[in-house]
Amino acid sequence: MKPIFSLFLFLISVSYNAQTDHLIIKRESNKYGVLNDGKIIVPVIYDSVKFEKKIISAKIDNHFDLYSLNGKIIALKAKKFFHLKNEEELQILNFRNQIEYIDNYGIKLEKLPFYSNYGISIFENIEEQIDFKKNIIKSLYPSSGAKNDTLRVIQYEQKIPKRIRLISFMNSHNSQFAINRSFFETLNRNFAVVKIKGKYGVWKYDENRMILSNIYDKIIAYNTHLILEKNGLFTIYPNLGKIPKYKRIFPYEYFFSRFETVDNKKGWVDRNGIEYYDN
Repeated sequence: MKPIFSLFLFLISVSYNAQTDHLIIKRESNKYGVLNDGKIIVPVIYDSVKFEKKIISAKIDNHFDLYSLNGKIIALKAKKFFHLKNEEELQILNFRNQIEYIDNYGIKLEKLPFYSNYGISIFENIEEQIDFKKNIIKSLYPSSGAKNDTLRVIQYEQKIPKRIRLISFMNSHNSQFAINRSFFETLNRNFAVVKIKGKYGVWKYDENRMILSNIYDKIIAYNTHLILEKNGLFTIYPNLGKIPKYKRIFPYEYFFSRFETVDNKKGWVDRNGIEYYDN
């Protein structure tokens, strides 16, 4: 699998370089644009210009104009944008503070399906199933056939102490942990949401300790992140820290989560913790 994947990345790199080697970033009076074989395809008016995978991003003031590699405008005044898993689609936070999906040619897409519990799978045919009661991890490769399934055993010196009640693993199940490998970094599979004396925390199996103290009124697991609630306030761990501060917050939809503050301001927060308030 690894040599094939490395070759795949190499071919993508060669293809990408072939698409951009005729493009030149032009600088004039501390402003930037892009030339294609000597012809201006992105005007020289921007504070910075970058080749972002299969598009050109041009920043001016606090927003981005996005162009295809042949100079077609695909989005104007985007506050933030991210490429999705196959680099053919983008999630954009537009100047109206609304989420949009477009492809690299500017065609608007319907809202893409996303299941926060399972992240975005890079290798959709690879899955790990973990049964902590039996201490088994099974890596499944359905396209290769059952004969190629691999097994390995994990052992823990101690189980969760009897005073601690297991609530769920990182996929919200309390008996078996099954997860697709994710485009986003998934939470540690040794984590488990537990309850002690009426409060919730997170236990780390392999280290036999709490990594989030049992101080929360509720914890919901979404594979790549946890929503923590305390005293009517919320946060997302690990992206936004351990201290709840939002009046309302929702699971991440790809790169963005919708929130409302205690003073009733609304907006989006990205996975880096940067907030974008409604206009």
